[in-house]
Amino acid sequence: MVANSVNIPGINIGSLIVREFKRSGMTQVEFARRLNIPPSNVTRIFKKETIETSKLIELCGILDYNFFSDYCGDSDNAKNGYSLNREIQIGTNIESRLRNIKMTQVEFANHLGVKQPVVSRILKKESIDTGRLIEISNILDYNFFSDFYESNLSDGNKEKASSQSETPMSDSSLKQWGRILKRNEELVSENAKLKEYLREVYSQMQKFKQDNDISIDNWDTLIKREGIDVMNMATFFFLEANIKKILDEPEQTDSSEIIAKE
Repeated sequence: MVANSVNIPGINIGSLIVREFKRSGMTQVEFARRLNIPPSNVTRIFKKETIETSKLIELCGILDYNFFSDYCGDSDNAKNGYSLNREIQIGTNIESRLRNIKMTQVEFANHLGVKQPVVSRILKKESIDTGRLIEISNILDYNFFSDFYESNLSDGNKEKASSQSETPMSDSSLKQWGRILKRNEELVSENAKLKEYLREVYSQMQKFKQDNDISIDNWDTLIKREGIDVMNMATFFFLEANIKKILDEPEQTDSSEIIAKE
């Protein structure tokens, strides 16, 4: 086991869920409806000491509270300061941590007290029990709960938080920003390719209009022409107008340019 500096608070998740449920003013019937469970099963949720991360993500959205922050000792910001990261593939994150600290799956299995095939299944999981995740966090000296939330503070609150703590950005936050920036760059590239394709389509539409003396301005005369399909022609003009609207939109700013400005 690596030297441990992780300090995850003891959490009874059922108690926290009860607390936030009472704060919400929601009835048990409404709560059950949103969870898509029978009302009689709500009490079971309230009595849970641990819970699957996928279910906890669902509860975060229903109760407007990021429970993952509590596992990071950051409950002050759980309501308004942080938004939920729903795209975590927990098995992938655990596998990445194993590589970073150069621990084999067999060694990890020994620390967990399980066989290696169990570890293989864990590394494929999208969701995991919070009790097990605490155990894994302690073994690998990394708080995986921190991957489930990201800062969403306003500029004013960010300055306030910064003045209260000079703690450097965590590895998980850096990785999350890296994923966001990478995806933004991918979207910029995809958007540019789409616009190039639409420019070609728009050009062909203009040539078709010119070759066939077609214009929406002479619609009344146009629909009286022999062989004209009114619905197809209406669709043509509708698409033309919307393609032009897309092409007239300003280009999306590249993420690297945003960083440079900041």
